[in-house]
Amino acid sequence: MSKSGAAPSAPLTRKQRSRAERDRRQHQFIVVSALVVTALVVGVIAFGVIDQAVLRPRQVVARVGDEQITKGEFVKAARFQRYNLIAQLQQVAQAIQLFGQQEFFNQQLTQIQTALSDKATLGREVINNLVDDRLIRAEAARRGIAVSAEDVKKAYQEFFGFYPDGTPTPTITPSATLTPTLQATATVDPTRAATLTAAPTLTPTATLQPTATFTPTLTHTPTATSTPGPSPTPTSTGTPRPTATPYTTQGYGTAVAGYERDVRQQTGLSDAEILRMLEGQLYRKRLEAAIGAEVPATEEQVHARHILVPDLVSAEAVLRRLSEGEDFAALAAEVSTDTATKDLGGDLGWFGRGAMVAAFEEAAFSLPIGQVSQPVQTDFGFHVIEVLERAERPLDPDTLATRRQAALTDWLTAQRSATMPDGRLLVEIFDNWLADVPDRPAVPASLLQ
Repeated sequence: MSKSGAAPSAPLTRKQRSRAERDRRQHQFIVVSALVVTALVVGVIAFGVIDQAVLRPRQVVARVGDEQITKGEFVKAARFQRYNLIAQLQQVAQAIQLFGQQEFFNQQLTQIQTALSDKATLGREVINNLVDDRLIRAEAARRGIAVSAEDVKKAYQEFFGFYPDGTPTPTITPSATLTPTLQATATVDPTRAATLTAAPTLTPTATLQPTATFTPTLTHTPTATSTPGPSPTPTSTGTPRPTATPYTTQGYGTAVAGYERDVRQQTGLSDAEILRMLEGQLYRKRLEAAIGAEVPATEEQVHARHILVPDLVSAEAVLRRLSEGEDFAALAAEVSTDTATKDLGGDLGWFGRGAMVAAFEEAAFSLPIGQVSQPVQTDFGFHVIEVLERAERPLDPDTLATRRQAALTDWLTAQRSATMPDGRLLVEIFDNWLADVPDRPAVPASLLQ
């Protein structure tokens, strides 16, 4: 026996050593396997986090020239679109509480709710707006159009209704989101419509136009403002005089800080990105003015008259009677089915290109003065046309204003099919964005009723 009194342990047998080695290897395998599985799980989670936070935001949803629009930018802009729509929704809901259930407000409420729920349409509008912004800034740079930091600062102050130097007393104009906008809707005499596409009888109807639907705009409901309603818009009289600003400088700073904090929390936009959106609006206005100024104030017009009949046989009979010397005006009064002009001898007055249906326009602008056309067929019958005069004439103010307003939109549309010197399309929009259209900020439960 040893001094300690313990008997020495017997050496392990070969079988025991084998079993111990097998147990050791199994334990080692379990430990290694657990480490591998843990590493894989951590790797998957890490990749998911990296994909969501780094990789996906860097994916390209559109390209304008060599400039890329990323998913990160798209998602923020889409959240801001939702933010503005929800603000409009709140304004309309407040108007309904004040003025009761009126058809216009209910229609607008439905329209905004639809815009919020239709992710595909909302996302497509946001991408188009981002593309337009790139195109506008590039063209502005080519034309030497600039927007300074001071311009943006002033516009931001005006956005909040802050005028540190005072402002002329404004005309009280309810906001576009709350007041019906009257837009002419054509009610056309069927025979007149056979020839004229731009001179209908106008019937005002309410047209709903939320401000944030087409162009990314800042939406803000200042405190201490009168609540607009559907009543007629009053106009100011006398000479406008400067009035005291409704904000103190401190009050303005508080309002700005609160707005920017709310936008950051709801959309992820930084203060600089908010200002860049406002800057983009200024670039758009200035380029719109520059391109609009290039629209010609005059156009080639013709003064013509016509006789409209239902079939070719009748049109040939009209030509035969004219060739025999009958008076055009008297014949129009007798046989023309255009009730809007027959008592005027078929006189259509002066018109430019685009005012008539295509076949009629082509004949009228190609005829020599004083010559009568062969029968011209349209969807409304057969026309015998005579051109009385042709001249370069000034556009009427309404037509000129409409064309100048449409000039930027037409230019942007043309850019979508333009190509670069290397043959690539100037604008490419990819189809990888739909799953990333956000559903936040969420619509408050009180507005979902």
